[in-house]
Amino acid sequence: MNSLPDELLSIILAPWFTVPEQLFADNQLSSPFSKVPQSAAGLLHVCKRWMRATTPLLYETVIIRSKAQASSLNLALTGHSEFGRFTRRLRLEGAYGEWVTPEIIQAMPHVKQFCFTLSVLYKDEVSGLQTAFELFQPERVILTLHNPYGKGNQKQRQLTRDLANCIPLWIDLKHFTFSVPNDAFAFNTLTPGLLLAPKLKTVTAYFRVAYGPENSRNITFKASTQLLAKPGLGHFIMQGLNGGCGLTERLSFLRQFAPELRQRIHSASISSTAVDFAKPVQSKPIVQPFWYPLQGQSEEERLAIWTQIFAFAFNPNGSSKSLQQLMASMRTLFRKISLDPTLYRQLEVATLRDPCIPNIVEHLQLNIYRHISNENFPNDQQLHDTIARMTNVQELLIRSGITHSLERVWPVLRVAAGGTLVRLSFQVNWSIRNDQLIKFPSQDVLGGLTVLQELYWDAGPLILTIDEDDGPLSHSLVKLRRLEIQTAHSTFFSALNRFELPSLETLTVNGFHKDIDALFLQVHGQKLTRINVGGKIVSQALLNAVPNLRCLHISVEGAAKMFLGLKHASISRIQYNFYHYDTRKFRQACEYLKQGVEDGQFPALRDILISSEMWPNNEQEAGQEKPMATVIEITGHR
Repeated sequence: MNSLPDELLSIILAPWFTVPEQLFADNQLSSPFSKVPQSAAGLLHVCKRWMRATTPLLYETVIIRSKAQASSLNLALTGHSEFGRFTRRLRLEGAYGEWVTPEIIQAMPHVKQFCFTLSVLYKDEVSGLQTAFELFQPERVILTLHNPYGKGNQKQRQLTRDLANCIPLWIDLKHFTFSVPNDAFAFNTLTPGLLLAPKLKTVTAYFRVAYGPENSRNITFKASTQLLAKPGLGHFIMQGLNGGCGLTERLSFLRQFAPELRQRIHSASISSTAVDFAKPVQSKPIVQPFWYPLQGQSEEERLAIWTQIFAFAFNPNGSSKSLQQLMASMRTLFRKISLDPTLYRQLEVATLRDPCIPNIVEHLQLNIYRHISNENFPNDQQLHDTIARMTNVQELLIRSGITHSLERVWPVLRVAAGGTLVRLSFQVNWSIRNDQLIKFPSQDVLGGLTVLQELYWDAGPLILTIDEDDGPLSHSLVKLRRLEIQTAHSTFFSALNRFELPSLETLTVNGFHKDIDALFLQVHGQKLTRINVGGKIVSQALLNAVPNLRCLHISVEGAAKMFLGLKHASISRIQYNFYHYDTRKFRQACEYLKQGVEDGQFPALRDILISSEMWPNNEQEAGQEKPMATVIEITGHR
């Protein structure tokens, strides 16, 4: 590794710093980066050599979605302005004018892809954005995070005019994307500037607004006509034509355009034949950027093209003997290596009579419902032969509402796939009457699953009978790490007590359960390090039964006093889902938690999380009171 050149080291580490194109260019109403992303910043701290090799990768794509990130960027580029030379893609999800200043923008002169929002507040400082309009020479611009519910303020309208004035000066601009949905004012204001962009090739716009008020429809049609008539424009991509109106209205809108303009319009929702597109003049085809092949073709045209391709590939009457032999071998290999694993690796069946290659199936979803009569299933021998060869199933989802069918299918499948099954989900219709409850020996249901790691149980009607002579089942469920229970008969816990479950770490209890079986906690409680339960289940008795608990995930159900009097020596993280919009109740729960923290009842507590959502989702939410801010304010934990 020490002799590896920095150039090769940079190539090896580059995937960790890559931001997918579909995320960076997302122009929807909410940010795709609102979820907590995986951070690659730790790679910079491995050693100075790694820091030197990866610093250009870190700054190549810059995404700013919070004031804290904007402040960090300001601090970094103020001390090391040379880092800005590496930036090629910049996404600003707000103005952040206090930190993204003209000086910071000037440190990034080589930005080629620029994604930003025009939805700013009247009090925002936008000098940084205005400097970016004047300084950058982007090849691609994406407008994003438009606020369709807020009225545009004077600063937002002025910022739009400034952008329109700068677009003609962007001599390298090739691709422009409007936000979703289109801002009618921005669409009308920016069109004159786009008409003067010398190298513009592609415009993408969202057209739900076309079916709104008459005035908006006229503005949209007029601006679209002007853009379509622009010399040199290769593609005008219309998104959203399938929303908010019927097919007749959509076709009526498209037929307003002159035939010579229609050939530039590309819409995934309407075929060209439906609107009677004029035949394009024979010319060199233009490859659409940021688009997958044949996207502009109708379903019938795509089918015809692929039919011709396969007809040519598998034609036995070719003139070349070697080509015929190659095609013959290709047909066998194509099915064996590519087609069969693709078709049967993930299989969803309702009858098990469907043709398949059992030993290829890795992900199986078996649907057995009431409306499927017994005649739809093969005879016992055929059933046994089919599922007995499913020896490679790794994930299995069983949905059943028919008792006798489940009794016939599962025992054979358990024996066949017991050595490979990693994840198992049991979902049995919980509305079955008491006289239809299914009785299974626990060994026949859960025995033989030697590598199972995750078990999801939503099978209230299943009664697991226990043979006292069996004793503990030490060879099954030895790798089970995660157990999630939605609905379960009381015998389910009794059956689990017969297993040793040496690897069990996580227990999730949802649904209608008001308590967890005390004997189950007595037998397996010391192994648990993570518990996910409803607020009504949390009690001191539960915490006492799990002395090694590290993470407590609570789905609150209005029990604000649940923390009052609780204590635990090992809990280091509390993840807190509060579904009530009543801020008063939430603050009460936080106050009780604060009391427990201050009294030393949770001495190991380090983190308090509010779900997994990052906050704020956008800059407009930054000033609003949020659960995370409330927790930090009250408890001092983050």
